[in-house]
Amino acid sequence: MTFQSGQDTTVRANFISSGRLPNTQDTGFRAVNDRWPVVAFARDIGSVGTTVSQPVVFSIGHLRDPVIQYVTTGNVLQSRVPFYSSQLSTPAAVIKYFLDDFVNATSQAATLDAKIQSDAVKISAGYAGLVALSIRQVFAATELTISRTSSGSYNTTDLTVFMKEISSNGNMNTVS
Repeated sequence: MTFQSGQDTTVRANFISSGRLPNTQDTGFRAVNDRWPVVAFARDIGSVGTTVSQPVVFSIGHLRDPVIQYVTTGNVLQSRVPFYSSQLSTPAAVIKYFLDDFVNATSQAATLDAKIQSDAVKISAGYAGLVALSIRQVFAATELTISRTSSGSYNTTDLTVFMKEISSNGNMNTVS
């Protein structure tokens, strides 16, 4: 795999000319409309044909810790961490788990999609499309969090789910 960050036209030209990228990073941070900065990855997947082969899996993620700052009873500001951090100790472990679980997660997602489609299409095809889109937004907007104890360990008994607002100022609400 190769990569490059930089001006959109430069990055595209590099890929078009060789099918590879030069593994360079543009560190001139700027506004999005100033020479249109992009990040690209390229991987030679060989010849494209009719035979199905193993998928090439790319993963781009965003890990945050803390996930949110929450005002508790008594007006105390609490930094809440992602629940998965209590189960996986490092960012590398999170990435490895995610990639290793790809086949299982894809299978479970397909099963859920089929069930949602089957149930929703009973109303109408248009409704099924709306439900499929909505469920993706709901999952993408959900944060499963825990707090830390005063000693810094994870308090896995303090599990709270938050739902991000999708089309407003970025506020979050707890989910009952």
